[in-house]
Amino acid sequence: MTSATVDITEIKSISESDEALSQLNTKIGLDTDVTEVKSTNYYYSSGSFNFILDKGFRPETLENTALTSVPFLPDWHEGIVSIHGLIIPVIDILAFARTQNIEIEKSTAKKTYLLKLEHKDYSPIVFRLDSLPRLVNTDSYQKTEAKNDSPEWIKSYLNDESTTLALIDHQKLFQQIINKQ
Repeated sequence: MTSATVDITEIKSISESDEALSQLNTKIGLDTDVTEVKSTNYYYSSGSFNFILDKGFRPETLENTALTSVPFLPDWHEGIVSIHGLIIPVIDILAFARTQNIEIEKSTAKKTYLLKLEHKDYSPIVFRLDSLPRLVNTDSYQKTEAKNDSPEWIKSYLNDESTTLALIDHQKLFQQIINKQ
């Protein structure tokens, strides 16, 4: 598998304008439908689960952001953060996936990161991740369809000898998160 670390300055700055987002999406190959995969894609990880980042979402890494706990929320809802005066929920994507009957081991990462995903049709959501988004060349990956009992937001998987990447529909994922809150 070929992978490289993402230049975080590009991710942090993409929320500056739609033009910058368009340029970055074109540069990294995200200007396709969610079910299509270019040979080079960004993905993010939590535990043993890897998610390909699809088009239309603006990623932004968050540093030195205070997480505020909120009582009486589901286990997968870790709390809230305030970014530029906007209160945004923080989701543990692994815990949420386990509520969707996906068997995933808990993360053992010592350091975690916050990734804000924003879409023009949805309020932003922050995911807690084990690593920052990374670049991967998927030329050698084999595509397999998601199982019938998989959540509707998981479309298919890309597999190589050591890594599985989930092609997910972030819009459906956002809708399910919103509906479960």
